Amino acid sequence: MAGMRVTVLGSGVWVGNRGHSRRGPGFLVESGDSAILIDCASGTNYQLAEAGFDPNDLDALFLTHLHADHSGGVIALLGEMVISGRRGRFEILGPPGTRDFLECLLAAHSKIPGPIAKIRDSFDLAILEAKPGPFYDSGGLRASAYELRHSALNYGYRLESGGRAVAFTGDTEPCEALAELARGCDLLLCQCFRMEPSPFHMDPRSVAELCIKAKPRRVALIHMSPELDPGRAAGIIRAEWGGEVIIAEDMMRLEA
Repeated sequence: MAGMRVTVLGSGVWVGNRGHSRRGPGFLVESGDSAILIDCASGTNYQLAEAGFDPNDLDALFLTHLHADHSGGVIALLGEMVISGRRGRFEILGPPGTRDFLECLLAAHSKIPGPIAKIRDSFDLAILEAKPGPFYDSGGLRASAYELRHSALNYGYRLESGGRAVAFTGDTEPCEALAELARGCDLLLCQCFRMEPSPFHMDPRSVAELCIKAKPRRVALIHMSPELDPGRAAGIIRAEWGGEVIIAEDMMRLEA
């Protein structure tokens, strides 16, 4: 596979998502022999199954930040790995605080007999904290982290392989580092939360302003709340920017 393929496992949010078809954030990135998961909302392991992907083939999970709508499925994912006989190393990487956060969850579950209590004995789980800048290089897939502006410490991730670049914003409001993250990338997966500006999040006009500044080849709207009108949002961005705007849907596959 030249470049990268992104499978959108969840294009929506967590709170208030009942009655809507979008699940919480999760993105599978495949490139050559590498497979990376970006964020892991509740139910992400089910979405991987629907996509026909074995979680034991994942090399790593990158968490953009530690809010529950982006990390609530980690324990279930690890439990499925134990049950299905995972072997070999699995890395979870995220911003500072990731190690304490996950070690607390694992410690709590270690007191309850069951699959999670056996994680450490089943496979090599590494919990790592990244600093801004390049932090991952494996199987021809390279990743860099950018500290963005959210209510919790949030990293945007830029992945590069085969001369292609894909950028993920996580949750953020407009900031200078966001434009650097997205600069000239082949595919930008950008949060578009509500129609109107709200603190720590992106709206259609701020997405358009980012695209004008960063000049990605395409932008896909993600992390859309039920309050967002996706068609209207995409129309605003196209009118102001003029580039290709994709309304992400769960199970959509995007090539870069």
